[in-house]
Amino acid sequence: MYKVKLATMLLVFLIGSSFSNSLNAWGQIIDPNAPIVVLTVPANGEADVVTNKKVNVTFNKPMNPINRRMFILTQKGSTTQVLGRMTYSNNNRRVSFEPRQPFARDTQYIVRIKGSKTGLSVRDRQGNRMQSDFVWGFRTGSDLSTDSISPTVSFTDPLNGAVGVAVNSKVVATFNDSIDEDINSNTVKFTLKQRNGKGTTPVLGTVSYFDKTAIFTPARALAFNSKYIATVTTKVRNRAGNLIANDYVWSFTTGLDVDNIPPTVRLVSPINGSTGVATNRSFGVTFSEAVDPLTVTATSFTLNQGAMAIPGTVTYYGTTATFTPTNNLAPNSTHTATITTQVKDLAGNPLANDFVWSFTTGSTTPSSTSTSGGSSTSGGSSTSGGSSTSGGSSTSGGSSTSGGTQSQQETIPLGEASTFAILAGSTITSVGPTIVNGDLGLSPGTAVDGFPPGSVNGTQHVNNPTADQAKLDLTTAYNNAAGRTLAPITVSGNIGGQTLAPGLYKSTSTLAISSGDLTLDAQGNANAVFIFQIASSLTTTSGRQVILSGGAMASNIFWQVGSSATLGTTSVFKGTILADQSITLETGATLDGRALARIGAVTLESNIVTKP
Repeated sequence: MYKVKLATMLLVFLIGSSFSNSLNAWGQIIDPNAPIVVLTVPANGEADVVTNKKVNVTFNKPMNPINRRMFILTQKGSTTQVLGRMTYSNNNRRVSFEPRQPFARDTQYIVRIKGSKTGLSVRDRQGNRMQSDFVWGFRTGSDLSTDSISPTVSFTDPLNGAVGVAVNSKVVATFNDSIDEDINSNTVKFTLKQRNGKGTTPVLGTVSYFDKTAIFTPARALAFNSKYIATVTTKVRNRAGNLIANDYVWSFTTGLDVDNIPPTVRLVSPINGSTGVATNRSFGVTFSEAVDPLTVTATSFTLNQGAMAIPGTVTYYGTTATFTPTNNLAPNSTHTATITTQVKDLAGNPLANDFVWSFTTGSTTPSSTSTSGGSSTSGGSSTSGGSSTSGGSSTSGGSSTSGGTQSQQETIPLGEASTFAILAGSTITSVGPTIVNGDLGLSPGTAVDGFPPGSVNGTQHVNNPTADQAKLDLTTAYNNAAGRTLAPITVSGNIGGQTLAPGLYKSTSTLAISSGDLTLDAQGNANAVFIFQIASSLTTTSGRQVILSGGAMASNIFWQVGSSATLGTTSVFKGTILADQSITLETGATLDGRALARIGAVTLESNIVTKP
C-alpha cells in the first residue's frame, strides 16, 4: 500500500499539469465543477403548500455547512428572514430548513440560495462555489393549516410477488409524499430479509432517500432463487412529521439472471418536433423501468435554448422524470431537451446513448398550464425520432382551446378492481331500481342494502378474499393516479362547458362540472387516456354530462378524488372514479365507468352503473 501511494505521488509530480484538475498528491479525485441545485421541495411555483412542512433543497454533490446568510427565506416583499433550523442528510447533499413557527396561510414565500463567483456563496466540500443565486418560491394554502395525513407507500420495485428478479437489483419503495430522513435518522426504517428454512436472515445494505423514494442497496448480490421480504417500518415520516400508519411489507423471489439491460426512454413530453408549446410548462420523460432517482438530476436531464442552458429543477416519481424551468421559456424559440447516460437503472445499467429531442415554443403563454406531448420510443437511439403522435390542444376556458398539445398518459392499472362497477370500504346502500352491470364489492365492511330491489349483473363479493384483494389493488391504483407527474395541466373550479384533449389534469382544491357539459375529445385516438387529479371533492350538478368525442372511451378516463365525489340528479358521467372517501350518485344519475371508494361508502338511488 505504501509503495502504491509513493508511485501515485511520483506520477503526479512527473506529469504535473496533466492531472492537476483530476488528482491531488495522494491520488484523490479533485472535482472542479460548481455545485448546482437539483431538487427543491416545495417545487418552484407550488401552491396550497401546508404550513407545517420543511423546506428542502438538494444539491448534486455534498456541501459545506450553509448559514442564514446563504439560505434566505422570506415572505414576498419582506426583508425579514423566517427563523428556523437547518439540518443535513444524504451525505450533506440535502439541506432541510424547519421554521420555528408554521408558515402563514395564503402567503407567498421566496427562498434564495446565495451563489457567486467571488462574493458570498454556498460551496461544496472541495470549496467550489455555486456560480449564481438560486431563487424559487411557493405559496401556502388558505384552507388547510397543517398536514396531519400519514404517508403511504404508492408502489415498489420489485413489485409484491414478483419472480425472477435479477440478483443485482436494488429495492425501492416510493411514497405519496416527500419523506423526511432527518428525523430519527439512526432508527431502522427500511429492512430486507432473506427467507430460509429456519426463518429469515437480515440482508446487510444501505438506505438512501430522494424526495418520495427510499432505496435499499444490498451490500452484495442477492442469492439465486431465493425469497426476500422487504419492510418499510412505522419509523418513516413525511416532512410534516407524520408517521406511516403501519409497517408496509412485500416480498419477491430472485431468479438466475443478472440485469445487464440498459433502460430506455418510452415517452417524452412534448414530443420531438412539437410546435406551439406553452412557455410556462414543465417537461417530462418516462423510462422503460424504474431508474435510480439519485442519477436523475439537473445535470442528467437538461434543457437548452441554443447554447444557453435553461435553469430549472428536476423531480422523479415512479418511472417519470419532470424538468420544471425556473422561469417561463422564451416564445417562438427552439429548445432541446437531453437525457444523458448518467441516468442508470436500479441495477446500475446506464442508458446506452444520450436521448435528445427538441420542440418550439408558441408566441403566448396560455392562461392555464397547458402541455405538449405524445409518445416517442427511444429504441436505444440518441434521438427521439421514430414514431410519435400529437395529443391535440388543451383548453383555457369555455369551449375554445388554447395552445399546446397534450401529453400521452399511460392507463391506470386496476388489477383485481377492474371487474368491479361498485367497490366500497364501509357500506353500499341503494334506494330504488338501481342496475349495476359489473361486480359489486365491499371490504372490510359487511353491510350491503337495497339489492333487491336493485340488481347486480355480476358477482357480489362482501368481505371475502376477492373483495380484499380488489381493495388493495384499488389503493395501488389510487396512489398511481395521485402520483402521476408527466406534464400536468392546472385546472380549477368549474370545468363545465370546456372541451379537453387527452392528458393529465391537476386541481389543487375542488373540481365541478356545473355551468355546462364537459367534452373529452380523444382526437381520433381510441387509446387516449385522461387522468384528473383532484385534491378535494368532485361534484356534478343536476343534468350535467360528460360527453365523449373523437373516439374517447370511458375505460381510459380516471378521476382520482382526494375526498368524496357526488354525481347530481340525472347527470351522466364517464370514467372510473377513484375516491379516497365516499361516492354518491343522486337520483337517476348514470355512470358509464366505476365507482370505487377506498374508505367510505357508495350511495346509490335509482342509478345505472355500467363497468366499461
